[in-house]
Amino acid sequence: MEESLSFVIREAEVSDAGALVVYFKQVAAESHFLSFDETEFTKTQEEQAALLQDFKDKENQIYLVACLGSGEIIGQLSVWSTHKKRSRHAGEFGIVVKKKYWGRGVGSKLLQAMLEWARSHPIISRLSLTVQEDNEVAIRQYKRLGFEEEGRDRKASLVNGKYYDLIRMGMLFPNP
Repeated sequence: MEESLSFVIREAEVSDAGALVVYFKQVAAESHFLSFDETEFTKTQEEQAALLQDFKDKENQIYLVACLGSGEIIGQLSVWSTHKKRSRHAGEFGIVVKKKYWGRGVGSKLLQAMLEWARSHPIISRLSLTVQEDNEVAIRQYKRLGFEEEGRDRKASLVNGKYYDLIRMGMLFPNP
């Protein structure tokens, strides 16, 4: 039986940039569910720091990390949106957890933190995501949380010579 995993969910800081660059290179090599592989993640620490600052500067975006007591980042979730009045209420998110920690509650806790943020947010009234059709565990989790399938982008992802559909899912929130 696996021992209980102790970790915290917190908003990312600009100082996390270097650790996130290392993190993304690792997770890109571990999973075919991402839109990029380890050779395609080319962000520098400076570029990642600028991205993190951009998230901090915008009220309708959030960048969360899951960290062990040692400070190691084991999961990440970000919600991004636009400044445009007609669509700034709609956030899109991406989430990734180190493979070693799959099935240990990291993704669930990140999603719960995001949903708490969105439900109490004065601007956000919609969240959406895309998920690869063979990521069945994630799809079940999103449906359990209340996300609904809104469409499908056929053959939108090509991994190791095989095409996969991307499923678009969304959730609506009443503004507080």
